[in-house]
Amino acid sequence: MRSPREVVERLVEGVSHVRWDELPGLYAEDAVVMHPLDRAGPLTGREALRRHFAAAAGRLPSLVAAEVRTGPASG
Repeated sequence: MRSPREVVERLVEGVSHVRWDELPGLYAEDAVVMHPLDRAGPLTGREALRRHFAAAAGRLPSLVAAEVRTGPASG
């Protein structure tokens, strides 16, 4: 099992290196993801995430994370 930090690092790597097909596997089969920039509502399940990332592959610009810092949540 990966740590939360490892999962976030793999997610950032996948987005930065345009490996959209690898990203759904980082989520639980029954994951519910509420994306802050997507007004369509939550993505429920790994298959919904697979469709989301496949669609993103064709419309998003290249994204590269130059520096990622993790720490305890605040708020």
